[in-house]
Amino acid sequence: MAKVKALLTVKETCERLRVSPSTIFRLVRAGTLAPIKIGRRTLFAAEEVQALIEAGRGHRAHAPTQPKRASTPSDPRRLLAALGRAGLLAEPTPEMRRRAAAYNARQTPEDQHKILDELRSLHLDPPLSEIILRSRAWRLHSDWVTAP
Repeated sequence: MAKVKALLTVKETCERLRVSPSTIFRLVRAGTLAPIKIGRRTLFAAEEVQALIEAGRGHRAHAPTQPKRASTPSDPRRLLAALGRAGLLAEPTPEMRRRAAAYNARQTPEDQHKILDELRSLHLDPPLSEIILRSRAWRLHSDWVTAP
C-alpha cells in the first residue's frame, strides 16, 4: 500500500507560507507547488510545502521547480481506480451496500440531493480530509499523521 502523506488545504498552505491564495495558485501554475485534487478540493502535501520553505531560506531565489504531476483523470472510473491503487479507497462491505440500498429506498432523489448539498456546505475544523486521514492512521496504527 502506498504511504499516505499529510495534506494541507489551500488556507493551511497560505498560513504556513504566509502568502495569499493567489500566490499559492501562481506557484501551482509555475510548477513550483504540485496540487492534489480530490473532488473539488485542492490539497497540498505538507512535505512539499516544507521543502518550499526550506528552499527559500537564506535567499530570495525562487524554489526549484518540481516536475508537474499527472493531471487528475476526468473519467470517474479511472479516478476511482487510481484512488484504489493508492490505498485511499476501499470496496464497500455487504453491510455498507445494504445500508446504502435502504437509504436509497427511504429517500427520494430530490431529498438525497438536499442532504448531499447540506453535507457539502459543512465547514469542519479540522477539514474532512484530515479527519479521514487521522482515522485511517488510527485504525492502521500508523504514525504518518502528526498530532496537532
